[in-house]
Amino acid sequence: MFLRLLTKALTLNPGVLNVIGTFGSAANAPHRPAPAEAPSGTELSRTRGIPRCPPQPPPPGPATAGSPCWSSVCAGWSYLPESLTFLQAKGRTDEARALADRYGVKAPDATPGERRPAGTERWSAVAALFRGGLWVQTLFFWLASFGGLLLVYGVSQWLPSMMRAAGYDLGSSLGFVIVINLGGIVGMLIGGRLTDRFGGARIGAIWFGATAVGVYLLSVHMPLAVTYLVVFLTGLFLFSAQAMIYATVAARSDDDNRATAVGWTSGMGRFGAVFGPWLGGQLLATGSTTTGFTVFAAAGVFSLIFIGLTGLPAVKRPTGRDAAHPVSAAS
Repeated sequence: MFLRLLTKALTLNPGVLNVIGTFGSAANAPHRPAPAEAPSGTELSRTRGIPRCPPQPPPPGPATAGSPCWSSVCAGWSYLPESLTFLQAKGRTDEARALADRYGVKAPDATPGERRPAGTERWSAVAALFRGGLWVQTLFFWLASFGGLLLVYGVSQWLPSMMRAAGYDLGSSLGFVIVINLGGIVGMLIGGRLTDRFGGARIGAIWFGATAVGVYLLSVHMPLAVTYLVVFLTGLFLFSAQAMIYATVAARSDDDNRATAVGWTSGMGRFGAVFGPWLGGQLLATGSTTTGFTVFAAAGVFSLIFIGLTGLPAVKRPTGRDAAHPVSAAS
């Protein structure tokens, strides 16, 4: 009897199925698209079914995951001092002098005329990145950042899937994500020390070259222990290579537009951060187990070329600060 009534109801109004679907999945998919064949039944099921669903508390995941970030921002805002050279460049000499006295350091000499009129030359700091032949260096930094973030986000997003396609099991593929990030932590520490000594452009070029080699080696099926080692070393170079670009940009920039230079370099690199995961998905969809690794390795070579070109004497422009600090002069 029940089956006959249900069959008759479905014949008269196919939207009944959507009522059942709404009650069963409204908590997980509240914005489920309506089937084209039964729009009236779908809308009726939504209006009748959603009010009857019990209220669901917000998941604790986002709040829990975001709390360390907010805590770090608040702590940094409260306790990290501002740059002395930035305060001087903005004409805030009293604040710079008080900060220097607080930490027992010598305040940099204030240069007359360094302060830009607020609001009158909004794009002057951006335009300064292209004046006096600096457009070549700026363009090279932007291209290197594009390739670097393409590599970082593409490999990070698709590493488990690419490793599974290469023949590794799911457990190992997920373990590779942990190992590559552990390598990134170590790489930041090592890369920072080497950059202080030899310069960001030089170390960045070496790091991107090593990343390209490591990513390409992942296309070769090796013993699991060796693969873990290669993944760790790849992460060691992968994440810190991008940081070398930012360090080099900061060292080459003047005090009054350093934040602008680093921000625009990072912003242009974000195009690569968007393109990388999309490219990885397209390559993985082809079914090839090696094409993705090869293309991402080529992205590493791409960034190697452009960050290396910024180290040429004809491209880089040392400033007074560069002569005083080895990292800038070497960059």
